[in-house]
Amino acid sequence: MDHDLLNQAYQEWENFIKTLSDDEKEGSEGLFEAVESNSLHHFAAIKDVVRFDQIVNKLTNKNLFDEEILPTVYNFYIERGLHELAFDHLIKAIKYYEENDLGVPTKILSLREAYPDEQTLQKLKLILGNLPSQRAIDIPKILPSHLNGKLLLSEFILSELVQAAKVMLDKIESVRQITHENRFSDLLLASLRLRLPIWGWTIQDQSRIGSSPGDKDAGETDLLIQAGGNNIALIEAFILRDRNYTEAHILKCPKYIKSLDRYYVLIYCLDQKDFTTNWDRYKNDIFSINYPSDFSVEKVTGFEDLSKKFENVNNFKIAKTVHGSKEVFHLFIDLSTSPAI
Repeated sequence: MDHDLLNQAYQEWENFIKTLSDDEKEGSEGLFEAVESNSLHHFAAIKDVVRFDQIVNKLTNKNLFDEEILPTVYNFYIERGLHELAFDHLIKAIKYYEENDLGVPTKILSLREAYPDEQTLQKLKLILGNLPSQRAIDIPKILPSHLNGKLLLSEFILSELVQAAKVMLDKIESVRQITHENRFSDLLLASLRLRLPIWGWTIQDQSRIGSSPGDKDAGETDLLIQAGGNNIALIEAFILRDRNYTEAHILKCPKYIKSLDRYYVLIYCLDQKDFTTNWDRYKNDIFSINYPSDFSVEKVTGFEDLSKKFENVNNFKIAKTVHGSKEVFHLFIDLSTSPAI
């Protein structure tokens, strides 16, 4: 590429812009963006990182992902050692073409087939290797959105539970033969253990911690999630029965670990009655529980419906209640004999 010719062309364009009136500039916005996108070749050639990034950040996808422009952006990122950014830009471009029913240009496909190089592989390995050392609260912000999609730690964990419960529903016929809470939790545990370890989290089954409801012995939680040796979430699971049974399980949560900010309650509904009716009964039971003063439920805010934040959850009711400074997430799962949706 002739850098002198690029520089000359750019200077001629700059001089031309100065001669235009404001009205002429306003009527030529589309042209200006097209020319600005072409100026990326110039700024990449002269290594003007600031001007290059400024233009990239304001271009529309149509010009930014143009088959003549994208290789320049991609290669300049690689040249600057921004391998992850280059790969992300390439993937977004391919997604743009596919979502708009456009054929992905050959130049872009060629870049995708050639990527990643050995240097990039080593960088990605380093990043993955460092995930376990990151704070739990930062993991949702680091991971690609397609892995979970939630940025708040509490909703990130909830999303993991929803996905694990969907696996259970996929195996609905086998699951219906199970009649004990621990067996349901075994399936959830197996699914979660395939996902959590990659970012350094562990999930413990029946850990002996805290105190039992009668204060006679160490309690046994259903599932406990830990990050860096710290407890970040407790999961209490049970089959829906009556109000007293619900109360016993809900009040277990703060007795196990009082220091936690968030608890997750999974309720397996096996009743063949209307699913919504059972959910309403469960909500009424939650408000009738005799809570300790430091764990009392906020009746004014009530149940916050979170179901709309998730896709394909027709077999779930998902909500949150606030208990002082703590949050309790309720995942109500339809495991009745009605067909799974």
